[in-house]
Amino acid sequence: MKRVCLALMMFALPHVSNLQAAPTARHVHLGERGDPTQYFAPQELIAKNPSAAAYQKSAAWDSYNTVRSANSVGVNGLTLTMDDQTVWEIAPSSAYVAKSWGPGTRFIIYPNNWTIGGWFSKYEYALYNPDTRNWVEAQLSEGPMVKYAVLTTNIDQNQGYIRLDNGSVWKLVRSSKAFAKIRDWKARQAILVGRNTGWFTNGFILINLNENEYVPVDFLGYN
Repeated sequence: MKRVCLALMMFALPHVSNLQAAPTARHVHLGERGDPTQYFAPQELIAKNPSAAAYQKSAAWDSYNTVRSANSVGVNGLTLTMDDQTVWEIAPSSAYVAKSWGPGTRFIIYPNNWTIGGWFSKYEYALYNPDTRNWVEAQLSEGPMVKYAVLTTNIDQNQGYIRLDNGSVWKLVRSSKAFAKIRDWKARQAILVGRNTGWFTNGFILINLNENEYVPVDFLGYN
């Protein structure tokens, strides 16, 4: 019996060691699942911070900084690497714009739905340069390095509250499609935050890199 137990321990230890050593040395993989979901009730949020009840009545919803910067741009303008090492594939029709960008170029992530053409494009996002006021169509190619990733910590799938490990709290914009999406979201999945200005909406989006999808949200503040 002791030999069997010892053999099992020897088999298990390398696996545990690998899990602990690997995370910060690799990219978040698109479609890679996270840990089981942790739930929290809105009452818990308000109990921790009494001002949470007034978040949506304040200007806090619009104060989250979504401006990112480019780390590098491919010589042909077809790839862009973000400051957290997220890699984007740039549409060939937008490459001439991306080639004029360089390290340090600022941009904001939007859904690619603010022009008629965007609704029919295979590129799901638009990277908008607020300094030059031009943009490129883009698609996620590779997630950020794990050590740079902002992760989900708590999800209320019934009320639509989402908390990230930087302390920010978000509320899902009412949409049956959006609520259906977060049914599959888990704790410790990587998130990118973008803006959500289109024909009929204004606010933010949370891009879940593990699920490779986004949902529209309002920013409630920090907790």
